[in-house]
Amino acid sequence: MNAKRLTPVLALLSLAAFCRAGQAPKERATLPNLPGDVRSVVFSPDGKWIAVCTGVKIVLWEWESSKAPAEPMDGGVGASFSNDGSLLAFQGQDETFNDGLMIWDLAAKKKKLFIQDDNIQSPIFSPDGKKISAAVGSIVKTWELATGAELPAMKDGHKCSINAIRYVADGKMLVSADSKGTICGWDTADATKKTEYKRDNNEAPIQALAGTRTGKIIAASTGDGKILILDATTLTLAGMMDGHKDGLRVKSVAFAADDKLLASACSGLEDLDLKLWDAVARKLLVSFTPHAGACNCVAFSPDSKWIATGSDDKSVKVWEVASIFAANAPKPEKKKEPEKN
Repeated sequence: MNAKRLTPVLALLSLAAFCRAGQAPKERATLPNLPGDVRSVVFSPDGKWIAVCTGVKIVLWEWESSKAPAEPMDGGVGASFSNDGSLLAFQGQDETFNDGLMIWDLAAKKKKLFIQDDNIQSPIFSPDGKKISAAVGSIVKTWELATGAELPAMKDGHKCSINAIRYVADGKMLVSADSKGTICGWDTADATKKTEYKRDNNEAPIQALAGTRTGKIIAASTGDGKILILDATTLTLAGMMDGHKDGLRVKSVAFAADDKLLASACSGLEDLDLKLWDAVARKLLVSFTPHAGACNCVAFSPDSKWIATGSDDKSVKVWEVASIFAANAPKPEKKKEPEKN
């Protein structure tokens, strides 16, 4: 359902959320009527493009222009740009409809490499651009980009499906998180070496991972409304942020480029808010409702000036970060007039 066909209940809910802040943040661009609920958004390294994933289609959107996006490509939930912005990796199919990992050459608009494998999730390029990794069920597989050769898998760490993976420490470590609350840190030089963190309540899944540019801190969003902050090297718990509705899935987290801000999005009609946190002090700064439906995903632009959000209302929106703070700033108190004698 697109924004023009909102039910009265959702429309009132969204309006009420904006009104509590006094004014709406500045909405820079909107891509409506997408072919499905938006599951992930990711900016290209130059910030000009956003890869929008709906679970069945990948849409490439040149968001700063008024151009309509190119014809959607068949693809899965997650996508990843290479560091130089020339390649896009996503779960896809080849010409004979085999499932696998598609590496797409964006300039040539054609396949560069296809790796046949079932159940590809969360593809991500290594920081040096030489490898591509993805979750495949309960293990992490890695391939050389130049040849497609498979490297030793990272296994024997998870007993259920992996929801998210992330390179940290300049690619020396890969972190994976699963649907029962286990997070593993793998030595990328030796796949047999790992560190591990398990939640006390191991039935609460880890939904998403975000890492700081310095590679020192990891944020892990959970299925029960919490955001965990962990030391990236040791995977010890360094803190927790609690601001979303208890018991709901925090489906997406993202750090700004300067590591000072953390954004989080919750999925559920009881909590439609996007939240911005002080990543250092670990406290909530602002909260607003970007969509009429559940906000499933969030991403910062490389310059940290913009935030992209995607929703069950089949739209993506881009917001000016400065205006989010301005819209949520407390009004100055009126000075009391001195009492006249």
